[in-house]
Amino acid sequence: MKKVLVLLVAVLCLTMVSNAQQKGNMITAGAVIALPMGDFGDGFDMGFGATATFEMPFGKQLVGFGEVGYITWSGKVDGYSTSAIPIMAGAKYFIDAKGGLYALGTAGFHMFTTKYEIFGVSGDASETEFALGVGGGYEVNVSKTMLLDFSAKYMVVSDLNYLAIKAALKFPLGS
Repeated sequence: MKKVLVLLVAVLCLTMVSNAQQKGNMITAGAVIALPMGDFGDGFDMGFGATATFEMPFGKQLVGFGEVGYITWSGKVDGYSTSAIPIMAGAKYFIDAKGGLYALGTAGFHMFTTKYEIFGVSGDASETEFALGVGGGYEVNVSKTMLLDFSAKYMVVSDLNYLAIKAALKFPLGS
């Protein structure tokens, strides 16, 4: 299953890169606050990170995207921390064709690395987990070509679920 997902994400990314200079394509860069939920929240504090996203329109109200980022959480117990590299693909559906409010869905995987130090002995562990996310957001024009994109999505990642709140700048790519 993971190999199929990796292949699908790779094909989507290659398609997006090959069409990168087409009109309407956008790129975003943003900051993320990641609030761990459930058992994950019992062991780790709020996380911080950044993401970069490539967006390609598929119609007046539908936009496909590929996203990569880095998020880190510190443990509630000294000596523990974990970080993730999310690699996701998804879609936004704008409620109005003029933009503004949208719903989003995403799927992909997270590559986690957990570092620990116990009684002077340190180590790390890595794992890759399938991830699904659902949420929504709102885009606001700040100039003729630049937008602010605010979003929130609930990420289901095995037992490492979190709420991601993002603020990003969105720019056109190409002519």
